[in-house]
Amino acid sequence: MKKSKYIVLGIIITVGLALAIGILWHVFHTQEENNNAGMSYQLDENAEEWDASGVTPQDDTSGIKIPGYGTIYFASGSREQSITLYNPKENTCYFVFSLSIDDDTVLYESGYVEPGKAISEVKLSEAPQAGEHTLYITISTYDLETEMALNNAVVKCDLQVG
Repeated sequence: MKKSKYIVLGIIITVGLALAIGILWHVFHTQEENNNAGMSYQLDENAEEWDASGVTPQDDTSGIKIPGYGTIYFASGSREQSITLYNPKENTCYFVFSLSIDDDTVLYESGYVEPGKAISEVKLSEAPQAGEHTLYITISTYDLETEMALNNAVVKCDLQVG
């Protein structure tokens, strides 16, 4: 009788340990997936080496260099647009560009753009309506080695669609 009690107790302990290990494994992997969510960027295949010789150099301050933009012109009725989205070669981080207009309608999001490279043609999610708009260029930055998010910047400029 004593032997069967030990066998039942051994089975209960084994099942309990298996459940605990299973729960811990599930929690660990769920947290890992959540931590990696949103980090699915890859190098943008449209980014090319870019000659910045025509760009006015920024002062020699340290930190991430963010390009400035004047008035941007898009052709009306077209999703394919020309715009230079540039990550200055002095930077030590990836850029991810997001373009949105007026009411925060996101029109475009790039993959990672390496330092010294630029995207010059984009395909928008929808063609913007003709007229004057405010264009918001959100620049999210990520460490080159760890891909951990750094600071973000939002550049606001005028957009003329005609």
